[in-house]
Amino acid sequence: MGRQLVLMISMYVGGLSVGQAQQLPAGHECEKPEKPKVFQSLESVAEFNAAHENYKNCILEYIDKHKAASQQHFQAASSAIKEWNHYVQEQSELNGS
Repeated sequence: MGRQLVLMISMYVGGLSVGQAQQLPAGHECEKPEKPKVFQSLESVAEFNAAHENYKNCILEYIDKHKAASQQHFQAASSAIKEWNHYVQEQSELNGS
């Protein structure tokens, strides 16, 4: 049974083609703020701090979105592996192996 799982994982990982790799999401579109060497006023400090927070929040949202998608893909792959292993086990039992 462990051999079947290894085979399925190998087939899954090895089966990722160039076409599938091209379907990966693009990078984030978050705007990185540039910190001035010297702040000219308290207003410019506040503007930078707000831009800094916006950038951080944008990155965190991007991470959360793709982490959730990754977990869904992993669960789907795991389900397919379980289904295959169950099928192979049933076939083994029917054939008396």
